[in-house]
Formats: sequence, structure tokens, C-alpha cells
Amino acid sequence: MGKRAFEHLVNELLAHEEFTLVAPNTIPIYIQVATALFRLANCHIGYRQAYMLLGVSSGSYSNFTTRTLKAIKDQPGHLLTWPSEPARANAIAVGFGSNTGDRLNGVIGAVDGRNFNIHQPSPPTVGAMFRDRKNNYSVKLTAVCDSVLRFTYIKVGDSGKTHDAAAFRSSDIASEILRHPDNHFPDNTFMIGDSAYPLRPNLITPFPESQCVLDSRKRTFNRVHSSTRMAMERAFGVLVARWRFTSKYIYMLDQLKINEVITGCCILHNMCVDLGDTGFTDTVYIQDRSAAVPEDEEAPDVGGSSRKVTIFEELMRRRSRRGTARGGRRATTTRRRRRTRLRNRNR
Repeated sequence: MGKRAFEHLVNELLAHEEFTLVAPNTIPIYIQVATALFRLANCHIGYRQAYMLLGVSSGSYSNFTTRTLKAIKDQPGHLLTWPSEPARANAIAVGFGSNTGDRLNGVIGAVDGRNFNIHQPSPPTVGAMFRDRKNNYSVKLTAVCDSVLRFTYIKVGDSGKTHDAAAFRSSDIASEILRHPDNHFPDNTFMIGDSAYPLRPNLITPFPESQCVLDSRKRTFNRVHSSTRMAMERAFGVLVARWRFTSKYIYMLDQLKINEVITGCCILHNMCVDLGDTGFTDTVYIQDRSAAVPEDEEAPDVGGSSRKVTIFEELMRRRSRRGTARGGRRATTTRRRRRTRLRNRNR
């Protein structure tokens, strides 16, 4: 985080009740916030190392982090907001279209899930619920991002064992946004997700591989769909690259504090995006989907299937028109070259 973003964060947290305590030995707010950000920006700085590097006791090290995360979570200016306004939704749709050559018109978000590794929860009977398919103990973050990698929705707290589809079904997106699309998807917009998610009228997924073997047009649609969805993968990569405390293992035992850390990092990520702070190493996170098998089969959504076919046909028509125009230009160029060669021969 750069100096400008840090000063902006400190100024916003000054009036929060967590930092209004006045005492003779009160640590200045900028030191408390800087200590918390230092902890989140590194893989793991233990209490002893924090004391040697920063001169902060173990109690203060923990208190500064908890206090800062609570204050960040309570800030309304950087809470995650869904693009329900037509102007904002259209701007996001244009942004998604400008990021790729071929595009899906009307995309306002990409949804995906990521597991964050944690210590084994106790007791062992509870810990078994958090063991994912890679044999790690983890919690799941389900998120939606826009074209500038800003999170517009997050859900934290599901166990790593939970499939992406199950986490999605229990989220506010499935219960509210998709059930009332007119209030959340203006101007016939939609969001996209990979094959782990259910097909819905406002959630478009790729075609199954079995349908793409002999159909090159569907393979093209899946390629465009994947390149558009890559924004979500990049957002996860930026998140863990900037806040490396979440990159390997989250060294905490309290489940609520783990959720607060992930939520706080997502909000800080949005703040940095809003302020144009890009001073970090961009590490793209790509999740392995080869072993991701849905836990149960859902009935095909007729509305989602027809909507996907409409989007697919629109993309194919655009590509056909562009191909025809390119073919015409190519033919014109070929004829011009032939005339030039004939002219040179006659000379």
C-alpha cells in the first residue's frame, strides 16, 4: 500500500470508536494501522519477530490487528456494493468488453471461489468438516468482481469442503439477486461463472466439453467466456499478492477472526483499486478445476439455457460480420498487390 492510500485510510479511521480512546499511553492511530497492515502484507510475522522489528508486544500486535480490521469493516465508504445503478452497470459492461478482443456484451461480474488454508480446527470432528479435496484445512471465499478487479460481493465462512455450487446456493446472490433480477441486473445484464456453477438466466456458464468436441463455434464461445472470466482469477491473484498473510496459511485459530481477516483484506483491496494504488507484484491465481466434481446434479434451467443460446448466437453473428469485413479487406489488398506486380513487370 502506498503513502497516499495509507494516509487516506488513517484519515477515514480517525473518527471510529475503536480509535477514539484518549489515554496518556495511547499509541497513535497511524502506528496501530501501520502495524496491522504490516502484519497483513507479510506471510507470517510472529509475535517475537514483531517485537524485534517493530518494538510491539504480543498483546498490542494482536489488538492493533483486531481493532484495525473492525474499523475497516465498519467503514461504509469501502463496503462491497453491487452495481445496481444502470450507469455503473453499463460502465462495468464496457470495461469487460474492452479487456478482451471478442466479448460477451452485458457482463457486469464474474463469480468464483477460493480456498484459504488454515490450521486444523478443534475438536477433530469439527476439523474434518474443513478438510478440502486437496487434504488441506481451509475456508472458502465466494466473490464477484467487476472489470477493474474490484469486488462487488463476497461471502466468507464456508468450509473448504463445500463445493462452489453449494456455497453459491446459500449466498445472498442466489437468494436475492438472481430471484429479483430486475433490481440487480439493469439493462439485461448478467454475470458469468465457470462450469462449477449452475446455469441461470443471469448467471451464464460455459458449454460442457461433451458439446464442444464437434462444434468449433461452442469452443469459441467457451474461449471468449474464459478470457472474460479471467478477471476473477486476476482479482484473487492481486488479493493474495498484496496481502500475503492470506497467501499460504492464515495463522489464526479463531474462526471469526479468520473471516474478519479475509473480509478486511477484500475491503482494503477495493480501497487500493479505487485510489489507483497498484504498487505490488501481480500474481495470477488459477484454480485447478480438473478434480472439481459437483456434489449433486441440478435440473437444467430452461431460462438459463435459452439465455445462453441467445448470447452465443449474438457472439457468432458479430464474429461472422467481422470475418466478412476482414475477408473483404484482405481480398482488396490482394488485388492491389497483383496490380502493383503487373505494373512493375510492364516497366
